[in-house]
Amino acid sequence: KDVDMSAVDANDPSSVGIPIMDNTFDIADPESQQYIYDFCINLQKNINKIRTETIKCPMLAFVDYIGIKNFPVQNGQFHMKIFEWFTRYYEYRGQVGFAHGKVAWMIIKGTTFVKENQSGTELIGEYDYWEDYMTAVNNAAPVTCNNAYQFATVWPRMIVELAFIEGTAVALSVALLSAFMSIVTFTANIYLSLLASVVMIMIITSMLGFFVQMGWALGAVEAVSLSIVVGLSID
Repeated sequence: KDVDMSAVDANDPSSVGIPIMDNTFDIADPESQQYIYDFCINLQKNINKIRTETIKCPMLAFVDYIGIKNFPVQNGQFHMKIFEWFTRYYEYRGQVGFAHGKVAWMIIKGTTFVKENQSGTELIGEYDYWEDYMTAVNNAAPVTCNNAYQFATVWPRMIVELAFIEGTAVALSVALLSAFMSIVTFTANIYLSLLASVVMIMIITSMLGFFVQMGWALGAVEAVSLSIVVGLSID
């Protein structure tokens, strides 16, 4: 549901938050079982966004184990049945978690077509797609399993890169203004200062045009380099 970060030490890499479990989550509910099963089936049909052969859904494997005729499991036997399955199929050890004899969480894995080296500006579209996808999934889900979320290893890097880019626009504005004020102060010539500022803007624009010509997306490295260009332009 969330992570309690109140006791986390920002200076200690080993200090992590404490998971806050969703008390409404109850996968033993037959309606929840069926919904998660259907979700995995529908996910396999999303061939344009995910490599369907890479999908690993514990619920599908569990149904294969007990037989579709015995699913969803009734009469409170679900936790016992899935634990029995879980102890026999080690490949799903990292995808199902138990607490107090019940399933506390379940992870459904899959590999998308997103590339590791894509920039933050390219990744944000994919991120928004999967966020909207999961929002629709949760809105249609029963209350016992409607807090699912999506995660990918590239999302943290994407967020950092977008923060870099957003900060770069502010940094460039401040740097250009500071450069203009400095030139005015040292030369006492407003026209020369304006000319120098126009030249700096043209250099930055040329750099951005070079990025476009080379087919480079604006990432963290490019954002930092633009800030450095302002200083070199003044020199």
